[in-house]
Amino acid sequence: MTKIEACGHLLCNDCWRRHLKVQIEDEGQAARIPCAGEIELEGGKTGRCSIVLDEVVVERLLAQGGDTGLSDKYCHRLVQTYVNNNPTVKWCPGRDCTNAVRVTSSFDATGFHTAVSCSSDPAAAHHWCFNCKEQPHAPAECDDVKRWQQKCRDDSETCNWLQANTKDCPKCKVAINKDGGCNHIHCKRCDMHFCWVCLGVFEHTTYQHTCNKFVADDSNVHSSRAALERYMHHFERFSNHAKSRELESRLREQTLTKMTEMQDRGNKTYMDVQFMKQATSQLIESRRTLQWTYVVGFYEPKWLVRNIFEMNQAELEQATEQLSNMLESEDVIRWCGERDRAQMISQTNHVKTRLGHLNQALEEWRAAYSKAIDE
Repeated sequence: MTKIEACGHLLCNDCWRRHLKVQIEDEGQAARIPCAGEIELEGGKTGRCSIVLDEVVVERLLAQGGDTGLSDKYCHRLVQTYVNNNPTVKWCPGRDCTNAVRVTSSFDATGFHTAVSCSSDPAAAHHWCFNCKEQPHAPAECDDVKRWQQKCRDDSETCNWLQANTKDCPKCKVAINKDGGCNHIHCKRCDMHFCWVCLGVFEHTTYQHTCNKFVADDSNVHSSRAALERYMHHFERFSNHAKSRELESRLREQTLTKMTEMQDRGNKTYMDVQFMKQATSQLIESRRTLQWTYVVGFYEPKWLVRNIFEMNQAELEQATEQLSNMLESEDVIRWCGERDRAQMISQTNHVKTRLGHLNQALEEWRAAYSKAIDE
């Protein structure tokens, strides 16, 4: 027999365990399992006791029953309830990962740097944004990342189709789809007649038009494709940095091999060759930031100082490409020399500095804008 001190209800242990089994397996309860006793209500009616069973009592009853499967399920759901109801704890979204991450009171959910890791082991850790559970995306904000991903899904096929099947009217710039074999196009919007092949004016009364000769045209004509071209500009660079980061992530293994060679062939110690590992980590971090700066540039938030932003972005790109070129060099012995080793360390620090300048500027601009709005 077990008596619940909070309400005084006394039931046999088998009854308690049957009640717990229903609550855990059928009702999905764990943290708030109600007492199985009944209480008297007004009018002579009875109702279920509202007291929540203490976890110690539940665990003892389950342990005495010997049903380890039910005990494990209870503990699992208890942890799930804790994580799901605690805003400072979230499950890692990594595939097959069962870890949860808790952030401290110093964590700034409104800042740029919201990335967390589910493990202290770099090889096993999954890095993700604590707010939206997407991959780390500083300096882009979570809302913009969501909009960008949706836009990429929606616009990819549209962009491909427009580029392959439409051209702009040379006069009014509206996009036109050619649905017949004739290259004489009549724009219904502005009444212009033009050639589909060269976009030149088509003499539609005499049909005297030739465009077989190549004529270079360096003019940059603004058209209704401006929005599409602007999107493609940012998307291509976003994708390029993402691809470069993916390829350069493989440098981790290659770098370890090079570090071993340098120790064997260059008479270097383990600490002497750590600069290559640090360079690789800095390169990948820089690529990730550059990737997401193109989302910032595309949505162009009100606080962005665009000319300075693009200058910092370009300088970081140049520094990153130089470091990438160094790391891809196959001449391992070269980096054993003090001068070349110092050169790579210097370039790594340069990339780190440029990255710091970019992040600092973005944070200061957004903070200043937020302060102005609040005032």
